[in-house]
Amino acid sequence: MRGIFMGQMPELYLSGFCLFLWLTGMWQIHNPNNNIAVGVSSIIDANIYFASWGAFLCSILLCGKVGQEMYGVDIAGRVSPLVKTRAGKWYMMVFSSMIVLTASVRAFLAESCNSDSMSMAPKCTQTKLAIATGVVGTIFAGAVTGITLKSGPLKLLYEWNAALVMVVISCFAIAYVTAGEGPGSSVGNLYFATWVTFILSILIFTSCHMESIANREQTNAAAAAADGNESDEDIELQEQPSSPHREEPPEVEDL
Repeated sequence: MRGIFMGQMPELYLSGFCLFLWLTGMWQIHNPNNNIAVGVSSIIDANIYFASWGAFLCSILLCGKVGQEMYGVDIAGRVSPLVKTRAGKWYMMVFSSMIVLTASVRAFLAESCNSDSMSMAPKCTQTKLAIATGVVGTIFAGAVTGITLKSGPLKLLYEWNAALVMVVISCFAIAYVTAGEGPGSSVGNLYFATWVTFILSILIFTSCHMESIANREQTNAAAAAADGNESDEDIELQEQPSSPHREEPPEVEDL
């Protein structure tokens, strides 16, 4: 079977077809209007919900594995180290923020929050905060992923400020979107994506802060070492013996 199907073009076509089916199927399964796995703000069928996400991830891994066997491209090996880096966390925040935005917009339309009678309702106000969180997270994380591709003295400063803004916004989102009567109070895509965005923002901000402290300590150590070298040179100059004064011989008068 390995020479006929496994590791050959038929397996690649089949795994690609499965991935395409799950890409289109996830949109239908997780559409609240269809009432298959999720409603507007909660899970209707937990089995379908978690199984669909598991099958979708497995189809991605399967395509990556087949591509590695056929073409030697280790996608998982390249992605795994990236996820551990701060840049990888920004990429994941783009994805989680887009889920927050999509789920909150669906909740906004389902609750008719665009009508005048519902625009100031508490749940609609919380839904607007969720939409704002998704928009800001997508824009900020997308912009920072572009910045991380370049190196410069202001790169860390941009990341630090963006992470700080996301920490503040995510704190409000956790407090108002996933609590009480918020649109993400029930377990679902909005609930998980909001918490993932919050956790990622905390991890990124902590990483930026620790790197900033390390850079400051390194700068201070370099400055102290430079001052120490200058002091040693001054001491050596002071300790050098002065050249002895050579006395002139007395002049002898001519007789």
